Amino acid sequence: ISSNLQKIYARKCVIKEIDKNTAELFLDKHHIQGFASASVYIGGYFNDKLVGVMSFLKENDANWTLNRCATHNSYNCIGLCGKMFKYFIRKYEFTEIKSFADRRWTLDETNNLYTKLGFVLAEKIRPSYTYYNSSVNRYKRYHKFSFRKKLLHKKFDLPLTMTETE
Repeated sequence: ISSNLQKIYARKCVIKEIDKNTAELFLDKHHIQGFASASVYIGGYFNDKLVGVMSFLKENDANWTLNRCATHNSYNCIGLCGKMFKYFIRKYEFTEIKSFADRRWTLDETNNLYTKLGFVLAEKIRPSYTYYNSSVNRYKRYHKFSFRKKLLHKKFDLPLTMTETE
């Protein structure tokens, strides 16, 4: 699909930190899982247009999670994720950076974004589940944590005696 898109090369992009709201708008539009809260948001700009976002969540002292990386759906952004990642590792102290891949989209264990960034597969975790609402957006997935009893009780005043399925 991306072969028909305009190519943007990372060397022509400017990398800088962006605010949460800018990251949220971009990720909700261009990442299959949408926005996720983080500690650091990094943006890649081509001709003053945001074309990529990478976000990191600080776990503790020097342990981080790369929790989102997305490029603009209308462009083939060659090398941009690598450039944003290098920006992060130059600017922030870390002992470990981990990430999780949905293997439905990251099929090749030896040639993917993670291996290109220098990550090593540590383990495979059993598949989990997510929700979607086809009447709203059949492509947007909602993490199961958004449907915990206490959150649903607080948001919709549902009884705490109900199960997740109910």
